[in-house]
Amino acid sequence: MSLSIGYRLGLTFAGLLLLAFQLARLTAPNPGWGLPDARPPLDTAQMRAVRDSLRRDSLQALTARPRVRKRHPRTKQMLFDEPTRNSRYRVLLTGDSMGDGLFMAWRKQRRQGRFDLRYAPWYGSTTKNWATSNQLADLIAGYDPDLVVFSLGANELLNHRVHASEPYVKEILRQLGSANYVWVGPPNWQEDTGINRLIAKHVPADRFFLSKDLALDRRDDGVHLTFEAGQVWADTISRWVERNPRYRFSFGGPPNLPKARR
Repeated sequence: MSLSIGYRLGLTFAGLLLLAFQLARLTAPNPGWGLPDARPPLDTAQMRAVRDSLRRDSLQALTARPRVRKRHPRTKQMLFDEPTRNSRYRVLLTGDSMGDGLFMAWRKQRRQGRFDLRYAPWYGSTTKNWATSNQLADLIAGYDPDLVVFSLGANELLNHRVHASEPYVKEILRQLGSANYVWVGPPNWQEDTGINRLIAKHVPADRFFLSKDLALDRRDDGVHLTFEAGQVWADTISRWVERNPRYRFSFGGPPNLPKARR
């Protein structure tokens, strides 16, 4: 009898311990609770899921007209060409997935601006990816653009070893060479760990568009822009380029770059 009572008491005690453990988990403080719109930082796996989801959504929109899609003959990178009848100039847009919104906006303006548009996204790419390949130089050599819009930095927003990317930024600038380019910084969804400062350190102020402080609507992931916000972002960049004496180019009006296309 005493053994049976002891056994039952042991089970009861174990059950109480388990209940206490579960309650402790439920009531543990969470740094995001109690803060309006607080979001915990995305870890690597979550960022990968976000990129994959965005890529599926974006490709459905980007490939609405399959005739514009092809691949780079050597790198097999996906290319989207938007030719314009009687165009005078070529614009190359490339970088990471944030460029999708810019492409969707500018391809609507290309006829008014009389420019051809090529978009070459590298989804999930970082400065290391671009610096350790010759892809950017190949894109420029193969298209001979009058303006290169290079949008990169979003995938390094939370990089805590951002100083290690400094040689990659320098190599990217070497590949850009004498091209007429603007480096578009990432539209931050939270404060970065220094990628914008690193880019600004090496890219001249009149060639670096800082996007981090723009108020832009996001998709459900809280990271990527809605298509409407992409249009706002594109319009803001367009106005900056048009006011910048270095470029002498207009996305929405008669271009006045020195070189004319046949």
